[in-house]
Amino acid sequence: MAESIVVTGTGLRCSVGNGVAQAAAVVRARVSRFAKWQHGGVGPGDEPLIVAALSPSTPPTPWTQFALLTAPQPLHEALWQARVHDGRELAQKRKKLGLYLAAPADARLALEDEAELATFREVGVRDCFEVLTPEAARVELLTLGNAAGCVAIARACEALRQRELDLAVIGAIDTHLDAAWLERLFAARRLKAGDASGGLIPGEAAAFIVLERETDARARGADVLGRIGGAAVAEEPVPIGPEHPLRAEAFSNAMAELLAAHADGANVRHVWTDVNGERWRSLEWALLETRTLGRLPPRGWTQWTPAETLGDIGAATALAQACIALQWSRRGFARSEPHVIGCASFEGARGVLLVEPLSEAQPS
Repeated sequence: MAESIVVTGTGLRCSVGNGVAQAAAVVRARVSRFAKWQHGGVGPGDEPLIVAALSPSTPPTPWTQFALLTAPQPLHEALWQARVHDGRELAQKRKKLGLYLAAPADARLALEDEAELATFREVGVRDCFEVLTPEAARVELLTLGNAAGCVAIARACEALRQRELDLAVIGAIDTHLDAAWLERLFAARRLKAGDASGGLIPGEAAAFIVLERETDARARGADVLGRIGGAAVAEEPVPIGPEHPLRAEAFSNAMAELLAAHADGANVRHVWTDVNGERWRSLEWALLETRTLGRLPPRGWTQWTPAETLGDIGAATALAQACIALQWSRRGFARSEPHVIGCASFEGARGVLLVEPLSEAQPS
């Protein structure tokens, strides 16, 4: 039987919260904080965009700079909750530490300054984890867009089970509020702007979680927030585009694999999607739902679409949703009800994740 991998720390910063507790409460209430962004004029007339920004007054920020500026707060929130202080302390205890950073896809990063991006790949990834480096045994940057968080969790869980690592810290950071990227989204009619009938609302967020083997976590007295019940990843062979019909085959297969391994999802009560206003995501989820979610309890589960509150947060989607789901458990909502999370990258990567809350409810 595979060894249980658990979450012992979470951290989140987004447009509706400077911490997990605040963000979780707002998402549950389905309240948004969308605002006109004066820096985001794109297309005809340069009209201000509606965005979900950490601060509507913040000017456009390249992803590499945003990552370095935004990482410290949610990282420290996750480490404090997990009772982990720094990498040197872990090294002294002979703990092998892995760091994984989920990031936008390469097509998005190609718009970054070439020299800055090269420097970030070399040293910036480690800088995002501050006190945990340079003691880390493994550092990985996963440039896969929306599915990157699911892939990072799958890799970390496997490394922990193989005892290649003793503890893994996973970060996921993304922002759509960069001028060059917004221009490209507008040109592709992917933004909810101008005369577009649909499209995404640009958002930004940074999320972190701490993973370890359950036996180790309990031995050191850490609070166990939840268990990673499973993770499955896949790649759609046909890219998104008007000449390519949506099939959702890989996405559906990944979801079916995950549910089949867990009693066909008989006790799942919450499904999290990355549907964001773009028509292709809604169509793909419709195909996935009809093929696989019939396994879930009839009329007994709720679908959550956090983009309604957070905007599209790209590579940060899966981790942010996991943080919120586990916080709901701590506050007494859906304490023992597993959550399924599914994310689709525009470029083809697909990931699904099962999160099982384990914590006792905390006072509100």
